[in-house]
Parts: sequence; structure tokens; C-alpha cells
Amino acid sequence: MNSATTEKIIIGGLRFSAEQVQVTLPGSSDDCRAFAGVLAELAQEKINLPFCCLHTVKTGIGTICMSRADLERFTTIAGALTPPGILMEVLPSAGSVTLFPHQSRLKMLGALLEIFAVNKLPLHSVCSSLSALVVNTDYRLLDRAARDLQTVFQLPENHAPFRLKTRCEKTAHETVDDGHSSVMDTAAVYWEPLIKIYGSSIKKELLLTTAHVAESGLAHLGQQLQAAGGGRGTFEMALMQRLDRNSYKFGLLYETSRAETYRTVFSMGCSSVIEHRNAELLYFHGPHFHDRYGVVSAALNVLRNTAHELLAVGCCGTSIYLITPEKNAQQSAEALEKIFIVPKLS
Repeated sequence: MNSATTEKIIIGGLRFSAEQVQVTLPGSSDDCRAFAGVLAELAQEKINLPFCCLHTVKTGIGTICMSRADLERFTTIAGALTPPGILMEVLPSAGSVTLFPHQSRLKMLGALLEIFAVNKLPLHSVCSSLSALVVNTDYRLLDRAARDLQTVFQLPENHAPFRLKTRCEKTAHETVDDGHSSVMDTAAVYWEPLIKIYGSSIKKELLLTTAHVAESGLAHLGQQLQAAGGGRGTFEMALMQRLDRNSYKFGLLYETSRAETYRTVFSMGCSSVIEHRNAELLYFHGPHFHDRYGVVSAALNVLRNTAHELLAVGCCGTSIYLITPEKNAQQSAEALEKIFIVPKLS
């Protein structure tokens, strides 16, 4: 493995989620609208989504994660959520591994993919946020994933436990305790009609490359990403979702000026490149989006109702990433001013 022959990649932390359910909704005739409708129904049921991503280029695919404790309520409404002709895939026991900070390094993303491929760890989905990389795998394999990751990634001394004992208090619901360690992390899941945020940013002159990746080629893609730009390649957002048991849909957002440099990555690391799209990035910074149900649903519904096109969406941790076609991010930001407010300092 290439990563093992170099110095370890220093990161700030690694953390596990509690047990989750991952749901995948592949393709529809109107991917953003269909996906927004699903999220709206889940918000009505007060089901929180700590992980959510959508990729609409060519074949659309959406992925969400929710607490295992919400599986029964989700199951009762799942039939009504599924758009006509769409088969929903449900993984009842998934877990997230979060690595941070990624510092926009393709080397870190590539190493993550290579480790999962070489060690034959199931990779269900990947999405990046402002500072973190989140990968979903089987919940029972989280400890093994951490051991494999530490062969390449170096953690700080006295790192906090990977798996925290979580007490999750939901409005009108009982306290849930997963009982996995002696360290307590309390998350109060809540909702608010006007969503307070720290701020928002727009980045322009970006390119979104969408490609198919065979599972058998995942390690090679990881190596190509690590080598991009002489090992100094950077990205703005990455997402990967499983298309079927043998392949993935991969999306990478990066500066347009790097297109020529990254050409080899896609020609050698991917089964096929579907499309390159000029794009812009609009993102919102927390606090605690993953603790507030309905946040990404509210954003998508506003944009759906105002006919704003989205190429991709990512929400994990405390950031919401919205990838729009070129020259669309500012209009989308203005539309979202109806629901997002930035607290004023006194």
C-alpha cells in the first residue's frame, strides 16, 4: 500500500457515531424535488439526519443516515416516502467514522479510500464538510476501521475515546442511552423556525467532476488522489455513494484552475468520467446542524420552491454544502435568507 511507505498523515481527531440506519434513494426524474419531499416528511416526524448527501448529475442518488432509535418510526412511513418507481435501500446497522481536519487535502481523502479498499472494509458512502471527512461503514466494524486507519493516520496523544456514550434528548421523546463508554456527550436535538448560523460563504470558479468508480478500482483511485498535484492537491468537497454492489458514483469539487493537473486522476482512477460541470459552492456554518432536525430539509424546500437548481448537497457535522451551477450561488443565498439568520454580536 502506497500510504504505508510514507510518513503518517497527522490529523486532529477520529470519532465514531452511534449506531445508525443508512437509507439510499437512487435516481428519479426530478432528483432534488423528490429528495426534498422525503426530507420534509422526515422533518415532520422529528427524525434527525446527522448525515445527508445528494448528487443530481446524470443519475441522481441521495443518501441519509438517522439514529437506529428512529428506525421503527421511519419504517412506518417509508412506503409513503418512496417516489413512484424508486426502490429505497435500507442498511439497518451502519456507523460513521469522522476524521478531522482534512485541510482540503486530496492526500487525506485518497488515503482514506485506499485504506478501506485494501483492508476490504465495506464503504457505504463518503461526504466531506468544512473540516471533516465522514465515511459510513458497518457499525460492527468501526473498531477495526479505526485500527486500519491508524496505520496511516497519526492521532494526537491523549486522544479522546472514539466512541462516546451519548445521551440524546429529543423533543417529546424519552432519553436514549447507547451505553458504549464512560464518557458522556450530550446532544439536545431540537428545531427552530429561523435557523441561527455562524455565517455563510460562496466560492466561485469551481469544477464538479462526476465519475463512476468500480469497487475493484477504489484503491487505485485513492492512490491517484494522493498523487494529484505532486501530493499537494486540494479539493472543496467530495462525496461518494454506492450505485450497486460493484460500483460507486464519485463527485469531486475543486478549483477550475486545477482541471488540467487533475486530468490524470480521473482518466486513470475512474471507470468513466460522466461529466465536468462549471459550478459554485454555497455553504453554511453551524452551530450543530447535526443536532437540529429539519435544517437541510428547510434549505432544500426553499430552493425547490424558487426553482433553484442544485448539482449536489452535503450535510454532515456543522456545515451544509450546496453546489450550484455557475452564476447561481448568489441567488440561492438570497433565497435562503428567509430561513437562515446570522446572530448579531452585542
